[in-house]
Amino acid sequence: MCASALMLQLIWCGPALSAEKAKKGEPAKPPASKELSPGYLVKPSDVVPPPDVPLGQYLRTIRPFPNWTLICDENRVKKRKVCNISQEILGPSGATVFSWSLAAMDDGRPVMILRTPTGASSGTVALDLRDGQPPVTVPVYGCNERLCIAYLSLESRLALSAI
Repeated sequence: MCASALMLQLIWCGPALSAEKAKKGEPAKPPASKELSPGYLVKPSDVVPPPDVPLGQYLRTIRPFPNWTLICDENRVKKRKVCNISQEILGPSGATVFSWSLAAMDDGRPVMILRTPTGASSGTVALDLRDGQPPVTVPVYGCNERLCIAYLSLESRLALSAI
């Protein structure tokens, strides 16, 4: 562990550490160049803010629960926070075969966003709510090379089956 920390210090601050040793007692100054040692790169953030939001003004929080994950995105410039709660269903191989999120439309109406792998859908997604009624059939909105998306407005039957 200490060797790893020392290696990281040498990668990030190698010239600064050498300068500090040479001056004895003066605080180290960061190197003029922000370049890393050859072969090392700083990995960019996985969270990409919308183009109109300056870096550092977009906040994403993720709160896991037993079967759901709450994700909130906050635009600190517009002082707007949007949250959704999502659940993934995994198949026997461990790959995601279905996911859905409870989100809000721009006008505030609740909607379920359903996702299936491309090719798994025949133009509709059927949800068996196991309430003795026929499955809810949802038309697929669109697909890309990875997944298909369908939208379902939150109706009373769907809301009651979640209780």
